[in-house]
Amino acid sequence: MPTGSEHVEAALAGIQVARDQINALEVVADGWQEEATARLDAVADLLRATMDRFYLKTRVSTPFARRCEEAISALDGLLAELSAEPDPGAQQRLSAALDALEAAARTLDERSQMRGMAIT
Repeated sequence: MPTGSEHVEAALAGIQVARDQINALEVVADGWQEEATARLDAVADLLRATMDRFYLKTRVSTPFARRCEEAISALDGLLAELSAEPDPGAQQRLSAALDALEAAARTLDERSQMRGMAIT
């Protein structure tokens, strides 16, 4: 079973793939690509910040870290699908996938700060 840090590393690799796919995508409005890559960079920074925290070494982190990996996998899959077959609602679908990724990363960040958690 992968650890929390392995899920985060996989998510970071997926973010790089997503950045490349977004830059190659032609079905979105002007300016959206820059906004999306900036959002991905912010998520990557947030995930990198969690890597040094003790929380990721615990099994408690696994579901939250896995959600980050699943969210970026869903975004990568959507980007691949849209690259092959453009869709008029692509921008809204991509924004929703980015929102899900940001929410997963924020949750992991909040949990990894271990506020109010006692280790016994």
